[in-house]
Amino acid sequence: MDTAVQNQLLTPGEVARILHVNVNTIRRWCDRGILTHYRIGNRGDRRIPLSFVVSIISQVHDRITALVPSVYDDDSKVPSYIREYQAS
Repeated sequence: MDTAVQNQLLTPGEVARILHVNVNTIRRWCDRGILTHYRIGNRGDRRIPLSFVVSIISQVHDRITALVPSVYDDDSKVPSYIREYQAS
């Protein structure tokens, strides 16, 4: 990822749209320390680094991918791309 893109800061609304959650959820996560964020300006508006959002998406994807095979009773029904991912 380009350095300029990695350093991009997103509003809570933008992050909410990316993660498909309500903007109040993003605010709550910031307040609880779940999301790394910065306060900018006189009003203290929140900004979340894009690189952190990408990291969250990657972690969630990895966890979901690890859980998916447990849904299958028969290993032959596990999609090949999941078996390949587990092997790497």
